[in-house]
Amino acid sequence: RYIYMLFPFFLTVLVYSFFKENSKTKHRIVHFLFSTLVLVFLALSISLMFLKFAKSLDYIVPVSVGFGIVFVILFIRIIKENRKILYYGVISLLWFRLLFDFVYLPIKAKSGTSFLEKKYGVKVAKISEGKNLYYYGQDKVDYGLLFYIERGREEILRRNLNLNTGNFYLSKTKNLKQIKKPIHQVLRFKTKREYVLFYLNK
Repeated sequence: RYIYMLFPFFLTVLVYSFFKENSKTKHRIVHFLFSTLVLVFLALSISLMFLKFAKSLDYIVPVSVGFGIVFVILFIRIIKENRKILYYGVISLLWFRLLFDFVYLPIKAKSGTSFLEKKYGVKVAKISEGKNLYYYGQDKVDYGLLFYIERGREEILRRNLNLNTGNFYLSKTKNLKQIKKPIHQVLRFKTKREYVLFYLNK
């Protein structure tokens, strides 16, 4: 999505280089590349309904079949209408981008780092509700996790290296080796890094 704004520039360069010297050899090469590319898009589209990671999406079968039909139509057009090879080639790229948006982005939203930070940030806030919560360690908390903890508790998460009973502490697991007192681990989880929520045993 960060380079999508450059797509018109890419298209301009492609069209210019194609028409500057419109030789038969160049036309064959472009025709081969785009027809092969559409076949690859078709294969990827159909294979989605059989891939384990994509089956988590309820709508994957109609999306897979629907985009497969689109790429079949585009392939037929590319074969039959040689003069519009660039036109159909660019359209196929746009359709593949839509397929990417329909499949990859929803999966990433359910399993990516941002999702995990929200999930565990809310959980930490709920577990520690009504109790003091501090961060134990000299390092920093990941921003996303910190945001959801502070929003859930409606207060700033402060750093405290003095362990006292009756308080909850959040820390990275690597910091636990510095603790000499017995602790009880309430929750251990991993986002970008591994964290643990604990309190001091009485």
